[in-house]
Amino acid sequence: MFFLIGWYGGRNRKIHAAYQLFLYTLFGSLFLFLALIVIEVEAGTTDYQLLLTLPISINRQLILW
Repeated sequence: MFFLIGWYGGRNRKIHAAYQLFLYTLFGSLFLFLALIVIEVEAGTTDYQLLLTLPISINRQLILW
């Protein structure tokens, strides 16, 4: 997508749009990675079946989401 926007985007805004896409993807990935680290530290595992049985408060779920 980054290269498609840069190549086929409008003349004046293609670089700006490509950087926005890159930053949006980067920050979304970083927040997801931080949430996974918090879950692994608190639960001690990333096994999905074990995480389903773990009682996680609604507030913690909203913060991680």
